[in-house]
Amino acid sequence: MLQEELMVAGHPVLEDVQSALAHVETRAQQHAADMERRMERFMSPTCGTLADVEARLQNQLEDALRATQSVLEAALESYDAHARAAQEYSGAAQLQACQAHFSETIDSTRHWLEESVSCQTRASIDGTKVLL
Repeated sequence: MLQEELMVAGHPVLEDVQSALAHVETRAQQHAADMERRMERFMSPTCGTLADVEARLQNQLEDALRATQSVLEAALESYDAHARAAQEYSGAAQLQACQAHFSETIDSTRHWLEESVSCQTRASIDGTKVLL
């Protein structure tokens, strides 16, 4: 299926999907780097109690996940629009295969983001406990 890109009005849908996923990955990496910088600031002597640090970290990581989630939702909306248009130009089997592939990719990306945030939270909290 990947070899035969679904075309909508002469534009490959797969290209849009790959672009959206690349954007999501870039945003996730930016958020991870931002969290790293914020962790460095938390390591200062004025960071407060461990509970305060954990609460701030959790809030910031949830904000990062929400920001990335909005990009995923925008990609899904774009995909749905392409899928509706593609249905007019292609058979139902092709559309279902494309939808299944996109859903798997989104699920995989969402899982990766959740794991990344979870690992970052554990690492940040563990690092903070060691320093405190």
